[in-house]
Amino acid sequence: MISLENDKIHLIHSTGNSTTVSTLGATITSFKDSHGNQLLFLSNNCQPNKAIRGGIPIAFPIFGKPPSDGPYKQLPQHGYARISNWSYDGPIMDSDDGVSIKLSLNSPPQLPPATLTYTVTLSAHQLTSTLHVHNPSSTQSLPFQALLHTYHLANPHNVGVIGLNGATYLDKTASSNKVIESRDIVHANNLTDSVYLSTNDHLQLSNGVKIRKHNFPDTVVWNPSESAKNMSDMHKNGWNQFVCVEPGHVNDFYSLEPNCQWIGMQVITIPQ
Repeated sequence: MISLENDKIHLIHSTGNSTTVSTLGATITSFKDSHGNQLLFLSNNCQPNKAIRGGIPIAFPIFGKPPSDGPYKQLPQHGYARISNWSYDGPIMDSDDGVSIKLSLNSPPQLPPATLTYTVTLSAHQLTSTLHVHNPSSTQSLPFQALLHTYHLANPHNVGVIGLNGATYLDKTASSNKVIESRDIVHANNLTDSVYLSTNDHLQLSNGVKIRKHNFPDTVVWNPSESAKNMSDMHKNGWNQFVCVEPGHVNDFYSLEPNCQWIGMQVITIPQ
């Protein structure tokens, strides 16, 4: 079942799973299992007309701060996708196999042209989010970074990430020093901002939630810890309620050839 409520699109699967998508940023703001248990963190202090703090925001066409030169130098942090109002293009599927919707966004006119399509599909025990990037130019390549900034609702002291052992990561809390991960379970229970490179497409949280990604070679693990008190859109001690595991293409810029399409996907599977 699909229903609309102002800028929110609600999806309910026949098993009882549900999800909510905001047209602001095409941000997934809720994912609940059939018992009504919430799987995604959402801040109580989200501010109107600003990027939503929590859920699954989309970073595009840059990750982090803008570059010092080039066409994206004037963009805000993480780009324009998460602060733009997307068009709801309607349902794709509504059956026992899955409930699926599509949203779309065109790049601002002063930037390299890009057409974004985002599909959100809810099925039994799974939430799939797929970002399609099309370069409509017939002559110019499209440089971009892309990331699904996923806030998993979990106590970071108790729940960690499995599947990163042996991967090289950039520790952005220590001048982006390169480190080889040696932990079987990575906990983000203190200040953590790590960009893991060329990671396994199958990761897992220690609470049983599985994460599968496609065409997102990198994985960011992030938690601001006590520095979150400086974030006006984060409620008190909110950082103690999530683990961010973010699939993306962020170590460098992908170059999309003219008239071509790129697709990145994340599948979150919850324990049965």
